[in-house]
Amino acid sequence: MKLMPDAIGHEISFEASGHEGARFASWSSTISNAPSGSGSTYTLPISSNTPPGMYTVTGHGVHGCDHVATVVVIKVDMTAYRPTTEGPAYGIPFDKHEVPEDLEETPGAGIRVNGDTESGTNENDLIEVELNAEPYPTPSGLTYVLKRQNSNIKVWDSQTMGTAILDSGTEATITFSAATKTVWVENPSGGSADLEFIARSGTTDVCSDKVHFYAFQAIVIGLSGEVWPGGDPLANGMYNVAQELYARGYDVHYYDEDVVDNNGAGAAYDEVVRAIQHRGVTRVGIYGHSHGGGSTHDLAERLNANRGAIGTFTVNFTAYVDAIQNDSNYDTDSELRLPPSTAYHMNYYQTNDWPLLGGPVAGANENLNVNTTQWGQNLDHGTIDNNANVINAVRDRLIQQMQP
Repeated sequence: MKLMPDAIGHEISFEASGHEGARFASWSSTISNAPSGSGSTYTLPISSNTPPGMYTVTGHGVHGCDHVATVVVIKVDMTAYRPTTEGPAYGIPFDKHEVPEDLEETPGAGIRVNGDTESGTNENDLIEVELNAEPYPTPSGLTYVLKRQNSNIKVWDSQTMGTAILDSGTEATITFSAATKTVWVENPSGGSADLEFIARSGTTDVCSDKVHFYAFQAIVIGLSGEVWPGGDPLANGMYNVAQELYARGYDVHYYDEDVVDNNGAGAAYDEVVRAIQHRGVTRVGIYGHSHGGGSTHDLAERLNANRGAIGTFTVNFTAYVDAIQNDSNYDTDSELRLPPSTAYHMNYYQTNDWPLLGGPVAGANENLNVNTTQWGQNLDHGTIDNNANVINAVRDRLIQQMQP
């Protein structure tokens, strides 16, 4: 949120005028907590949290003749949200989450290149942006404008791309029927761009807000452990990792481990292939607990085997949390194979809960038996994935190894 330029310094100066000249006895303002004043000039302080609206400053003449000036405090604010994921609606599986205001310009809002085959009500690659303009109704002489830095982004009136607001040209005038308005931003072909929301008086831009959009170049796949009858994959600690990465601006897709079959095929594989072939993605991260660890191996193996057909990409990060082979029964076969072509593999496991346990993986960058630590000495197969130290380690290592 930014105030109009003459309020950026948090004060406006007024000078007495008219037949009484400098003989104004006093000054007052309708802005809350504004001080009174006297003399030929008056400085009105305006704090950054002054509510938008119309205010008056009055110079009270010594002979009872008042002179009144109007001050308009304007607010323009643009809020971008993280993308919808497995469906066009939020909550599948991540709830609606706004990009924090202090991150709107750096690094900005991640957006998928809209190069795949969703259409109509299935579209999930556009980013929701809420525009807020106050005071409402719009003051006379003021217009609101959306301005894009370049053609890397388009702006639509709906998630289903009903009517284009910014399809050609660099600016479009926006009208408001309420104090807020929702638009949807598309990245058709890749690259980055700024979108600016401007309040304009005549030809002068009096205040604005900006969001930077960057195209995702990475995809992260999180895989829960085996969901027991009546279980919920979102109760698995690996979901906590995915949720935090999502909030931090990664393109994260979270699944039950069963979406990866014994050959690595399934919904997770298909999502990665679409991202590489149609959305400009070149970096892949995969992690999982229990059978999700086995599925991590099998997904990486299938991707590596099919490189020639898929395209160019790197697997920058993989992680096992007490991994069990994907094709095993519940009580056999720790996953001890290194995921093919991974650039960095971390492996956390426990040995308290035989035969449900992982083990050291030859070639891993990290092998940790958590039972050898003070914080993890009592962990078993069912609790290791929900431990905060494990959750934070998977999240932090992934962030260290790959950018969005």
